[in-house]
Amino acid sequence: MKIAFTCNRLGLGGAERVICNFVNRMINDGHESQIICLDILEGFHYFIEKNAKIIQLDKDYKIRKGVISRKLAGLKNLCKLWNVLRKEKPDVVISFYTRQNCYAILVCGQLGIPVIAAERDHFFICDSKLNQLLRKWFYPKATGFIHQTDWARTYLRKNCGIKCDDLILPNPIWIKDYPEKNVIRHSVISVGRLEEQKNYKGLIRAFNKVKEVIPDAKLTIYGEGPQREELEKMVQDLGLYDSVFLPGTKDNILECYAKADVFVLFSHGEGYPNALMEALAAGLPCIASDCPIGGPADMIVNGQNGILVSLGNEVDLTKQLMALLSNEEKKVAFSGNAKNIRSTNNFDKIYNSLMAYLNKVVER
Repeated sequence: MKIAFTCNRLGLGGAERVICNFVNRMINDGHESQIICLDILEGFHYFIEKNAKIIQLDKDYKIRKGVISRKLAGLKNLCKLWNVLRKEKPDVVISFYTRQNCYAILVCGQLGIPVIAAERDHFFICDSKLNQLLRKWFYPKATGFIHQTDWARTYLRKNCGIKCDDLILPNPIWIKDYPEKNVIRHSVISVGRLEEQKNYKGLIRAFNKVKEVIPDAKLTIYGEGPQREELEKMVQDLGLYDSVFLPGTKDNILECYAKADVFVLFSHGEGYPNALMEALAAGLPCIASDCPIGGPADMIVNGQNGILVSLGNEVDLTKQLMALLSNEEKKVAFSGNAKNIRSTNNFDKIYNSLMAYLNKVVER
C-alpha cells in the first residue's frame, strides 16, 4: 500500500513523532510511505528510514512575514499539494491538523483518493471562526477520521458533522528499553514546550507553595519555547533560582524520568500527551490536569495509577503534589499501576489497529 501523511511543519512535536514512527514501521513492513509537509523546522531529529520520502511544499515558509504573504502562500501550497498527490498517486492520505485536513479533503476529493483526517490537540475547540467554518464545511466530506480520545470524537461529530466510520486511536508507546530507576527524592519534573498552553506559570506558583512545606523539593521543566524569558523572570522574582530549573530539551528524556520522583502535567489543554504517556510507561507517579480533549483522563484512573486535578486549580495541585511527595507507599503503588500503559498502548497493537482501519477505508 502507498500511504501519504500530510502535516503542517515537521518539527519536534508529539504528532511528528507519531507520524515518523508509523512511517518507519510501514516502510519496514513493505509499504511505500511518505510525509508531505510545509517545511522542516530547524532541530528536527526524529529518525526516518532512508526509503521514506519527505516532500516539502514551502521551504521558505519560515521567512514569510505578514498576513497577505501567508494567505497567498496558502493558495500556492494548496496547488502544490494537488500536484504532489496527482503525481504520487497514494492509495490513501492521512492528514493532521485543521488547515491541512481541509486542504487534503478538498484535493483528495477531486483526485478520487481516500483521505483520513485527524485532529491532534485541543485547539480546534477554541480557534478562529474561519477554522470552525472550514471544519463544518470539509469534515463531513472526509473518507475517514482518527480521534485521539472519545471526548474529541463526541465533540467533532456534534459540532463538525463527521459522518464517516471513524476510529479512536491513542498514541503508541515508542519506548523499547527503560533505564533502571535511580530516583532523587522530592524531585519533580515536567516536559513540554515552554508556552501558555502548558500552564507552567501555574505549576511554578503551586510548586512555590509546596516548597514552603518540603524545602528540599526541586522542579525541573524540560523544553524550549516562547515563554522561556517570562518563566526565568518568574523563577527569579519568586526566589526559586536554586530549586526551579529550565535546562532546555534533552535528547534522552528517559534518563530524566528514571531519576524523577513525580511527574506533573498542568496544561490548559492537550490531545493525547506523549510526555505523560512516556512518564507513566517509565513508572513515574503522575499528576495531570483533567483538561480537554480528555487525553490525561484516558490515561489516568484517578487514585489508581496517578492523580487528576481540576483544570487550572493551583490550590488542588499544591495539595495533591505535597501529599504525593510525602507518601512513599502511594508512589510505589502508582508506579506499578502506571506501567500497565505499556500494554494498552503497545506500538504493535496501535499500529495494527491503524492498518486494519486503512485497509477498511481503502477497500470501501
